[in-house]
Amino acid sequence: RKPGWLVESTNPCVTGDTLVYTKEGLKRIEELIKISNANVLIDGRLLENSNFANVTKIVKTGVKTVYKLQTREGYELKLTGDHKVLTTKGWVKALDLKIDDEVLLSNRKGGFGTLGSENEGQVLGWLVGDGTMKASSAVLSFFGGEKQELAPKFAYMVNNIVNQTQFSDRKSNVGVINVDSRDEARVQSEKLWTYAFENGIRPGHKLIVPEKIITGSEDIQRGFLQALFTADGHAAGTPDKGLSVRLTSISEDLLRDVQRLLLNFGIVSTIYKNRREEQDRLMPDGHGGNKFYRCKAYHDLVISKKNIEVFAKEVGFLSDYKNQRIIDWLRKLSRGPYKERFVAKFEKLVEQGKEAVYDLTEPLTHSFIANGIVVHNCGEQELYPFDACNLGSIFLTY
Repeated sequence: RKPGWLVESTNPCVTGDTLVYTKEGLKRIEELIKISNANVLIDGRLLENSNFANVTKIVKTGVKTVYKLQTREGYELKLTGDHKVLTTKGWVKALDLKIDDEVLLSNRKGGFGTLGSENEGQVLGWLVGDGTMKASSAVLSFFGGEKQELAPKFAYMVNNIVNQTQFSDRKSNVGVINVDSRDEARVQSEKLWTYAFENGIRPGHKLIVPEKIITGSEDIQRGFLQALFTADGHAAGTPDKGLSVRLTSISEDLLRDVQRLLLNFGIVSTIYKNRREEQDRLMPDGHGGNKFYRCKAYHDLVISKKNIEVFAKEVGFLSDYKNQRIIDWLRKLSRGPYKERFVAKFEKLVEQGKEAVYDLTEPLTHSFIANGIVVHNCGEQELYPFDACNLGSIFLTY
């Protein structure tokens, strides 16, 4: 090679915060690089006889211009423009995608981490859904039938969690506090505030899926989803017109992370933005009267078709009456719900500037699952001027 020749890197890449679906659970690729012998989830349309394949190399490939790939259903991924994604037409570079091209989503259940209990997930999920981080205490709120059915159970769980943590110098005895003027039951704890704070849930920053959940065990993820959907979700519709399971939030980021968790259970969902626009609404003022408050726009995450059946089996609600509605609907179907195709429609590609990027090598199918989307792994080589993109350059003399 002649000195001074420019080397062109052709490796496609994804950003460091990308969630890779692995046998050991959901891992940020910037953290996955520290793990030896990683096994990544492989889409069932590429590998039928095994769910996972071994990774031979994970590399940080530098700082490059990246784009946000967005789908109509809400799935997103930041990647370089030359990174290929799998579509119903085959492998396509991100920059070559056309509007409404069908991008493949992972079509099988993934792996999970080892840390975290179902009760921990339920407590954190309810705090995110129907809880409050006050100045020095965390409050879980329960209304209607939930006061009798769920509040005592959560008081018991909170006691167990905070009394087993390292910041517990003396035993707590958390109970249920009834607020008759609001038809509300509360479970309140200062130590729960500390536990939540340590896991990233903070005043003014409550609507998140904590990293403890994202990288945690199947039990903690299931518990989190159960509580969140029970607190802020419901089953809507009728057997005749169709049923859906819905989760409502003012935070798109929260719904997007929930969407990625659900896909790890084999559940596809769609995020509908701005189902209600930002507006002033007359609401209870906490003192027995009503007052106009500025309310943010809200968004819905919707589960439909065969995914409802999978949701009922893998996750479900914590309240009996919400679960029963799904059971009754499934029983009335003569042919069963429509099957899921595990695809999302490409909407747009938005340039995001330059970021540190990573990639991996999976030699069996040359693919992996990134934020739920089936993408190609790195496999191209660095090129010098006039090099050919093959296993080795061929130089002809004359």
